[in-house]
Amino acid sequence: MWMMLGANDRFHFFTQKPTDLEGECPFTFAEKPCPYGLACRFGGTHKDGNSKENMDAQKEDSEVNVLKKDVQKLLWKNNMKFPKSNAALKQLGLVVWTESLKLSLRLFSSCLVDG
Repeated sequence: MWMMLGANDRFHFFTQKPTDLEGECPFTFAEKPCPYGLACRFGGTHKDGNSKENMDAQKEDSEVNVLKKDVQKLLWKNNMKFPKSNAALKQLGLVVWTESLKLSLRLFSSCLVDG
């Protein structure tokens, strides 16, 4: 990405970037490519900068979390069940999102829109 930016854009980025933090970048310390690249707050400790090889290695190492379609649909429709989370919330004395609460909220919101 940084290769595509002009020199003026990079200059503007670095004038706005906060100063680096003390210490060494944990990714470069572990001899891994830093996923933050030039935006890393430990950027001064990067040995190889943001070379094309570093960017390619970063793409190969990047983690991708993919949800199955049925799980996505449940989440989109707000129908996913979270029994462990609900039990923990109930134990803490916090409100648990239930079907009756959903219905009450829908009725309340429709009264606001209509009235």
